[in-house]
Amino acid sequence: MGRSPGPIVILCNHLGFQSHADRVRGFCQFLVEKAPGWHVAEVVEGGDDRMHSELRLREVFQKHRDTVAIYNVGAANIGVARAIRADLLDVRPVFVGHELTSNTAAFLREGLMSIAIDQSPELQVRLAVDLILRHFAFFGHDQAPFPLETEVPTVLYGPENIPNPLPF
Repeated sequence: MGRSPGPIVILCNHLGFQSHADRVRGFCQFLVEKAPGWHVAEVVEGGDDRMHSELRLREVFQKHRDTVAIYNVGAANIGVARAIRADLLDVRPVFVGHELTSNTAAFLREGLMSIAIDQSPELQVRLAVDLILRHFAFFGHDQAPFPLETEVPTVLYGPENIPNPLPF
C-alpha cells in the first residue's frame, strides 16, 4: 500500500502486553522475510492513551520525517490521527490500525487511515459472557449446548467496504 519502501513506526500499549508484543514481533518478522527495504524505525509505547500516544508520535515523526507507514497494534487510533494531521511528515503515511469504530470508519472515509483490522470485539465479548453464563448454569438445560469451538471473524476494512450502518 505504500508508495515506496521506508521507515515504519509501530505504536503499541506496552511491549509487556503479550498480544501487542506478538503483533509487533509478527509484523517485524514479516518485514524481514517479505518486504525488503521496509524497516521499523521505532516502536512507541503509548499506553493506549490517545494524548500520550499523539505526543510520543509527534516526537518520533520529528526524528523520522520520512516515515512511510504507521501500524497501531493497540487502541489509540485517535492519537495516531491527530499526530498525522500535524503534518510533521514529508508525505502522509499509510496508517493501519485495529477495530472498526465510528472513529476509524471516519478516518477510513477521510483517507487518513488505510486499513482497519477488525477482530469483532463485540462478538468476542458476547461469546465470553455466554460461555461464563453457561458455565455457571445460568441458562436452562433445555437450551442447546455451547459449541466447543467458535469462530470470530477478522475483517479488513478499507474506505470501499465500510458497512452502513456500522456493525455495533
